[in-house]
Amino acid sequence: MQNNQGKSILARCFSGELELWKAFWLVYFPVATILTLTRKALTEHASRTGETTALYFGILLSLVFGVWIVISIWRCAPNVKWRAMFFIGRAWAIVNAMAVITSALSLLGNKA
Repeated sequence: MQNNQGKSILARCFSGELELWKAFWLVYFPVATILTLTRKALTEHASRTGETTALYFGILLSLVFGVWIVISIWRCAPNVKWRAMFFIGRAWAIVNAMAVITSALSLLGNKA
């Protein structure tokens, strides 16, 4: 087992060393909530002012985080006590991977 001392929670999450519940509730949920609220505010700002640069940056940041968290949850899925949570974690990762791909393709489709 690798020494976890000195590693941040984000590094442990991405390397798959973190328990699944921590990866979901302590990393994914708060960051996704903040990104969603920020994207909502940026969307409202863009609709009022026509300025979309910050909005596209927010969307890009959300996509990057989406890829990162899907990989992290996939890697952390084996770190559970109840085996069914392994399958739930992996299923969540697959569904969210499809959502990230769909979002990216939608964004590219709007730009073309």
